[in-house]
Amino acid sequence: MTMTKQKRFKRSLSLFLALALCMSMGSMTALAADQSKADAVTAAVDAALEKAAALSSEGQYIVPITSLVSSAPLQPVQLAFSKAFGDCVTVIVKEDGTMTARIKNQHMIVDMSVWGMNKYDANVASIVDADKSTSEIENATILSTKQEVFSNPNGDLTAEPVQTDIIVPDEFEIPLNLDEKNQQKISITVDFMDHLLGGGSPYPTTVTLTLDMDAAQIDVSELEALIEECEAITGENYTEESFAALTDAIAKARGVAADPETMENLNAMIAELKEARAGLEYKGADYSAVDAALAKIPADGSVYTEESWAAVEAARNAVVNGLDITKQELVNGYAEAIETAVSNLVLKDADYSLVDQAIASVPTDLSKYTEESVERVKLAIAAVERGLKADRQAEVNAMAAAIAQAVAALEEKGTDKPADGEIDINNLRDGVYEIPVALWHATQDKASMAAASFVGTARIVVKDGAMTVYVYTKPMTFGAITASLQEMKVEQTDGTWVNAAVETKSGDGNPTCFSFALDRLSQYINTKVNPYVEMMGNQDLDARLKFDLASIKLVSEQTDDKPLTPPSDANGNAGGAASPETGDTSKLVFWVVLMLSSASAVALVSAKKRRAVWGK
Repeated sequence: MTMTKQKRFKRSLSLFLALALCMSMGSMTALAADQSKADAVTAAVDAALEKAAALSSEGQYIVPITSLVSSAPLQPVQLAFSKAFGDCVTVIVKEDGTMTARIKNQHMIVDMSVWGMNKYDANVASIVDADKSTSEIENATILSTKQEVFSNPNGDLTAEPVQTDIIVPDEFEIPLNLDEKNQQKISITVDFMDHLLGGGSPYPTTVTLTLDMDAAQIDVSELEALIEECEAITGENYTEESFAALTDAIAKARGVAADPETMENLNAMIAELKEARAGLEYKGADYSAVDAALAKIPADGSVYTEESWAAVEAARNAVVNGLDITKQELVNGYAEAIETAVSNLVLKDADYSLVDQAIASVPTDLSKYTEESVERVKLAIAAVERGLKADRQAEVNAMAAAIAQAVAALEEKGTDKPADGEIDINNLRDGVYEIPVALWHATQDKASMAAASFVGTARIVVKDGAMTVYVYTKPMTFGAITASLQEMKVEQTDGTWVNAAVETKSGDGNPTCFSFALDRLSQYINTKVNPYVEMMGNQDLDARLKFDLASIKLVSEQTDDKPLTPPSDANGNAGGAASPETGDTSKLVFWVVLMLSSASAVALVSAKKRRAVWGK
């Protein structure tokens, strides 16, 4: 039934009631004759019309309770029941005209102390189902529950009551079907009565609820609650315009809440305030941190690894612009993700391909070029710094350019041919050569302390333009210690090192002949030797091979066999010329002997005397 039809129905009902009043007072003639009686009838009709129209609009009304009377005969019980539903109820009028009453359940005290008994706690309507949605209240819908206590008399009012916890309805609704006296009977149970008279089972009782419908007031609690919610909203997150509209609506709503006049006014104000709240517009999120993080992304991503640069790109592309302030945490996360990705960028290794190409362009045979121009090439190669990253690619390219420039500037020596019988050191023809050799100090112009381990003459085999050097070693003695060289490395003109191969060994397993390739013969060749002497750290020792270029001689043109045995001197002794010794070297030998002898003495305290052999 629509609201208009409802109004018409109630108005017709009022007219019918007025007519009935008129008939009950006698005839129409008597009514016309007695003006006072006519005035009374008119007043009754007006009252009936006003009463019918009081709750004609859809909404909520606060209606006072005239009385709540229990059918229980005991006066203390009736007195307790009279306030069981409080002072008023909320009547809800629906669009179809039907009404419900929302009731707040109150705790009761049944005071029988005037009869020499006790006071008993009691509550309306025990919960009877598991989900607590229904109770013993007739046709009630439970809206909320609460925990209370009741006095369990156990059927005996003379005994001390036992306080028991119980869950009871807090707020509930019932259909409202008032009679002409604005009364409605409701069947309920009371926990105290259930245990006093029902033996623990529900003991229904009837109460009569009478409402003062003439005193019904529009319920503004919904509007007041809405005003409170809106007043709690702060404007810091919203645009000034939208928040100002809400502020204006709140001020207007306060006036309506104080005096709504009609339910229509109240409902319209509630709708208007909700609309103003829904119309709040959030401010935009602050993207300054995102902008600062984006500014830190390098312009050139090609110098970084694909994986680390892809992480930066992903963080940058994840940014969603235009979010409002409620998403500020998400926006801050964009900035943090970009910052993290940038800090985790990994540079690629620089490209050394141009450097390698420049080094590969260095002629294999540098002997035909002047020492000065060759030295420039060596310095350019030595200046190469490996392991740089891609952000220093320009430096690496400059290294390659320097090498290429030095190679292009190589100057050939004069073309004068050596005299007959002379040997051109820079262009040795195929054959076997003998040349004096000594193991020389790495930086000082004196013999190495291990010079005595070298046989004084080396052989050079030149075959198909390739040069192989053979050096011969022998044991050397420092006091009680005898040792031999175990390893040897030789530097080439391009700065690389080659390991000398052990060609022969003595009966006790010590090397006696080493061979190694050499790309250019010069007076000094850098070398590293390792005698495997434990007290000296078992490490490579820097030294130089010193060749007497002026004394080189061709001894054979047969190059098929390796010259594995050392050359003999004029007396037939192997070893040729003796390795030079200087006073400085003798002092060094003395100190080495002293050091090794001391170590031997320490070893003799804990074990048998042992013989230290290099390489063992």
